[in-house]
Amino acid sequence: MVYRWEVYLKVSGWMSEYRSVDNLLRYLKYRKIGSEGSRDNYGRVVHAFCQFAGKLPDELAVMKRADIEDLVEEFCYHKKESGCCPRTVNTALFILKTFFKVNGFKKRITFVRIWSIAKHMGHKVSRLNNHFDWLIALIRKA
Repeated sequence: MVYRWEVYLKVSGWMSEYRSVDNLLRYLKYRKIGSEGSRDNYGRVVHAFCQFAGKLPDELAVMKRADIEDLVEEFCYHKKESGCCPRTVNTALFILKTFFKVNGFKKRITFVRIWSIAKHMGHKVSRLNNHFDWLIALIRKA
C-alpha cells in the first residue's frame, strides 16, 4: 500500500527523490531505530507541513531561518485550531525540528516544545489548551 505522503514526497522505501526528505529518511534509518512507524509519522508531518506552506520539501530546506520559524509557528496554530491536542502539536514541532536539523540547520532553531515548557512552568497537561497562546507569546519573547 502506498500512502499519499509517499507519493507527494516521492518516497520509495527508505529513499526519496527529494534530497531533504532523503536526508531525513537516512537519519531515521541509520541514526535512530529505523521503524516503519517512525517513517510513517515523520512522512505524514513533513507532507502536511509542505502542503500548509505550499512549498516542496527541498524549497523549505533552503529558506531563511526566520521564515521557517514563522511558518512552523503558523502551522502549529493551524493544527491547534483544527482540534489537535497539545501533545500532537508538540510531536509535529519535534519532527519539523529534526527535518530542518538534518538539512543543515546546525544553530539552535527557536522551536520550543510546548509540552516541555508547560511541564517546566508547572502547568498540568490538562490545562495546556488554556495556555497555548500564552506559550507562543513566551516563545516569541525568548
